[in-house]
Amino acid sequence: MKYHWISTLIAFAIGVIYYKSIKYRFKYIFFFVLFGVFTELSTKIITFFWIKNTMPVGHFYIPISLLILTVFYSNELKGYIPKNLLIGLISSFLLFCLINEIFIQSIFDFPNLTGSIAAIILLLFSILLFSKIMLEAKIKKLTREPLVWINTGVLLYYSANLFFYALFDYSLKFSTDFTLFTILIFSVFNVVFYILISIGFIKTKNLKTSGSK
Repeated sequence: MKYHWISTLIAFAIGVIYYKSIKYRFKYIFFFVLFGVFTELSTKIITFFWIKNTMPVGHFYIPISLLILTVFYSNELKGYIPKNLLIGLISSFLLFCLINEIFIQSIFDFPNLTGSIAAIILLLFSILLFSKIMLEAKIKKLTREPLVWINTGVLLYYSANLFFYALFDYSLKFSTDFTLFTILIFSVFNVVFYILISIGFIKTKNLKTSGSK
């Protein structure tokens, strides 16, 4: 899917349209999408004017995107996960990213190590949030709640992310056709991810102005 990145632009455009109705808590998701647009445009510019190897962009994108989503989940999981635990977890991950780029993987290598770990962390956040939602049972209609759509997107996308990053090197050794197939599947999940985020942005209009931030 050559133009799968367009879904990121669509999510950004919808986020801009509904920005006034997006509560404070969801603005981190908008910033995440904005950063995704910036990354995609940077990749296009680099490949057009400079080099074809865009792996340095990936090494930059993974820790920053995780940091943004961690801030989002730290707000949603407040009182459910100790704040110090989150700070320690993310600090350790960022330190590992630095160590990885200096001693383990070149910035021109595929960032499968950091990508896999980031996916595991976000999967845990997503599962914990669904657990919290179910235990609290405060949401009367799940399909009207933007948080459910966004968290579903995170769960699906980073599940695919985990397999993609963890098995990428093995797929290269197995078959070029199989590698291309896994990239196609990953692209499909990428599109689904941003569609679900877009729906989440649209669903923010269902939230009362007097509701939670």
